Amino acid sequence: MNDTAGPNDAALIARYHAAADERDRLREVNDKLVEALIWCSGSSDFAPEGKGREGWLKLCQPHIDAFLARSRCGGHAQAKDAGT
Repeated sequence: MNDTAGPNDAALIARYHAAADERDRLREVNDKLVEALIWCSGSSDFAPEGKGREGWLKLCQPHIDAFLARSRCGGHAQAKDAGT
């Protein structure tokens, strides 16, 4: 087995680290957006009789559900309350 790094290896390693950094940044953004959605879910506008309920169920709730599903698989820290 060859233990020496070739000239292309450094570039590949740099690209790997850049991609990992971007993945981490996007996870952080995603987590903040889901946290905002969960916080908003407490509004009476999104309650069963609220004027925004239909939009909530169509646009927001699926993102929270997907986040919580990933959380159960170890992808993120699980939210305490989905507000559903």
